[in-house]
Amino acid sequence: SSGINAEWPLRPGCHPEVMYCLLHAPTSPCPTSKQTMKYRYTVEELKKLPQDVQKRIPEMREWTKEVSGMKGRSEKPLVEELDKLAERAVANKYIETDEYRELRSVIDKANQCIKVTNQLVAIKRRSSRVHNSSPALKISINELNSFLKQVTDLPCHVPDSALLQEHYVRIVDFTERCDRALNKNLTKVQYEEMLK
Repeated sequence: SSGINAEWPLRPGCHPEVMYCLLHAPTSPCPTSKQTMKYRYTVEELKKLPQDVQKRIPEMREWTKEVSGMKGRSEKPLVEELDKLAERAVANKYIETDEYRELRSVIDKANQCIKVTNQLVAIKRRSSRVHNSSPALKISINELNSFLKQVTDLPCHVPDSALLQEHYVRIVDFTERCDRALNKNLTKVQYEEMLK
């Protein structure tokens, strides 16, 4: 980006802090002899820009190929791998493509799921050691099922999701056994035996 500014105390509007783009430079009240052109790139740097762009096109294509390849992997990538891809795009100043926006969206969703998973696993571990009648985070079986589906649908791996899935299966199994027990005429001993 380039611009014109000037300092000439006899004319209002002629001040170093006042800049005019090249398109509006002719409207400056300052005479041409008092104007200074400021630009970001030298002529030599401008000559190199097309070469730099040509060099970066294959790099960006390779990056896009890597992002697309993550979807087809048999083993889901870790969130850290996706983070590195996003960081590379920012560091190399790649243009913001649909692939980049989708990648950022997946990373954001995955980080949210990881946060909730960590909270649920921490509650489960605490409750297995100490009885806590009012955990910090309460969630119904249906909500847990919906959350697990959201985690499963992510194209990346969420740590501890398998542990959460096992916990969900045990909860469903326990609930079903409770329902069966309540629908039968059982003695207290038989009821407790059935729930073991």
